[in-house]
Amino acid sequence: MSSPSAPPAAKSGRGMKIAAITTVIGVAVAAAVVALAVAALVRDVDPIAPLPSAAAQLAFARRAGVAAFALGLATEVLADAQKFLFKRSNPGALCDVGVWGVSQHPNWFGNLCLWSGVFLYNAPGLAPVKLALGALSPLSLGALFYAQGSGALTPTVALARAKYGGDPAYAAYLAATPMLLPNPAAWIGALLRGVVGKW
Repeated sequence: MSSPSAPPAAKSGRGMKIAAITTVIGVAVAAAVVALAVAALVRDVDPIAPLPSAAAQLAFARRAGVAAFALGLATEVLADAQKFLFKRSNPGALCDVGVWGVSQHPNWFGNLCLWSGVFLYNAPGLAPVKLALGALSPLSLGALFYAQGSGALTPTVALARAKYGGDPAYAAYLAATPMLLPNPAAWIGALLRGVVGKW
């Protein structure tokens, strides 16, 4: 869906090498964290077992928190890297590749997952009042991101329309791409393709 009219920018050798190395390292670290988190989450899960003990419930909540944190971190790192590299070679064009193709704001979504993971990890050890206060963190982030993305809080929508409004691909992107919460299967697919460099 990217605008074909945007001319590719001349790549500066040293800047592109640094960007590529930083991207590869960041994505590799994020991929390792995601792999470890998912392995920890699914370890010892028996779908036929009776209700788990309190210790098993605590372990599961902690694993779910680590997985959400890792997936959020990977999403944020990948979103920033993909947009940076896309904008370097397509200045002025709408970035709709990789994780940007499944969410209009994947970096915000990744941040929301990351902080939800922190909450999930700590939730089992919190007293009810602290649990309610802790839940305010991801809930308020979600509300903030929605308000920013919808233009209720900042002029982001008006700025984007001014920049891309004449491009028919922009209207199609807005119609087809969720503002914040991507389809889970599309999101995981975009993450996996991004980690292996196929975005």
